[in-house]
Amino acid sequence: MLGTRSLLASVVVLVFTAAAPAQLQGPVFPPPGGVTFAGTGLAGSAGGRTLNYSAVDVAQFGTLLWGPASATAVQVALASAHPLTALNYSAADSALPGMARWTGSVVYSPPQAAPQTVPVRFTLTQLTPAPYLLTAPAAISGSGAVVDVLAGGSSFSVNILFEAFYGGQWTPVNALQQLPGDPATRTSFSGGFFWEGLSNPPCPADFNGDGLITTSDISAFLAAWFNDVTNGTLNADFNGSGTTTTSDITSFLAAWFAGVQTGCP
Repeated sequence: MLGTRSLLASVVVLVFTAAAPAQLQGPVFPPPGGVTFAGTGLAGSAGGRTLNYSAVDVAQFGTLLWGPASATAVQVALASAHPLTALNYSAADSALPGMARWTGSVVYSPPQAAPQTVPVRFTLTQLTPAPYLLTAPAAISGSGAVVDVLAGGSSFSVNILFEAFYGGQWTPVNALQQLPGDPATRTSFSGGFFWEGLSNPPCPADFNGDGLITTSDISAFLAAWFNDVTNGTLNADFNGSGTTTTSDITSFLAAWFAGVQTGCP
């Protein structure tokens, strides 16, 4: 599980969105056909967090992109008393196709000093295969920059890192000194897949895959969830965080109720 000073969510799917003008659908995790995910490290600590995705069924897609789920998908706070602040994609600070960056500023309260506003940044670096980061197309412009998954094959890995500029240098946010009794820096990243080319897009709420949204899907999900908790598997990791928790139940039920009310594409 992640440390208390860093919160990472690969994606939270609350509503299965309709197709965008360019016929891109998403964000969603996992993508249609599934994916194998593994993550190591903390996004707010030295070395960042490395996300590994493999076994993507690329043959069924005309387009498959991965990146921030929305314009508010990258957030950070430097104390538990402060709200999470969304960072904005900065083309000027990015170096595509290898590295993309989101920037902003937040309040930091160092020990024995007055609170001050400091610059913060989030760096997304593609590690493998060759870099294929590009500016997000207009249909999902809020994402800022995305990985062109099809350009590299069925697997890719990225590194994400949150830093703050303090004391004349960029420092991982978890390394900043905190006020006594308030050590909680917080980071949040929500990523997902966007795609085009499927004739029958999947419905996340249809957990048992029978083409219907019924209470049977809830039963199937809860059975998978308890199995995950018992055996350490990730079949019910609905929000893609890399661990199965009660947050997955909340995310699944939100998607289920949305599916019941509005249906799925």
